[in-house]
Amino acid sequence: MLRRSPHLVVPLLLASICGLAAPTHAVEVVAGMKIGFTRSNMVGNDLADPEGMNNLTLGGILGWEINDWFAVQLQPMWTQKGAELKNYSVGDLPTTLNLDYLEFPVLAKFKRSIGEDRRGGAFGVVGPALAVKLRANVVVAGAETNVSDNIHEADWGVAFGGGYDIASGPGVTTIDVRYVMGLGDVFNDDAPNPEATDGLKNGSLQITIGWFTGVF
Repeated sequence: MLRRSPHLVVPLLLASICGLAAPTHAVEVVAGMKIGFTRSNMVGNDLADPEGMNNLTLGGILGWEINDWFAVQLQPMWTQKGAELKNYSVGDLPTTLNLDYLEFPVLAKFKRSIGEDRRGGAFGVVGPALAVKLRANVVVAGAETNVSDNIHEADWGVAFGGGYDIASGPGVTTIDVRYVMGLGDVFNDDAPNPEATDGLKNGSLQITIGWFTGVF
């Protein structure tokens, strides 16, 4: 019996996946926009007792429709994150950490197309997400302070979720629910009050609606 070297297992597996996802027609490039709501929070340090906040997100869609069941999408998003730090509130005035990022999720999109034109149907997405810090402020007793020097310049994590595409005229309306789980610490190692900031990571539930269409 022919035996395969263990060193060939991974290349053979990757080749099989690429073969399954190979396009049955010309790859279509799509582009569009999306807007939505986020419920952001922070995890990893119970001392601060973070509580979630409602925020906004706005961005674009650039995708490659490989075949009827698989696509790849880059979705650059301006998104707000942060949390209310309940244990550091001053009386009735909450202490909040407000963060703005430009986020770049790169998503594998697995679709179950329905309908004659195959554009509508349910889908699931998963992929890495890199976010670049734009702004970082903390609000204590109503006074806002810039804490950008204490926050890492970039955040990284993984995005996963699902949604539904609806054929709409020349394009597709897409409704998406996903969670972006931060894997890196938000604060620098030399940030003040390390007992409250060590280990804090971003988490964000995003609910968006968008529209995209083929561009070539």
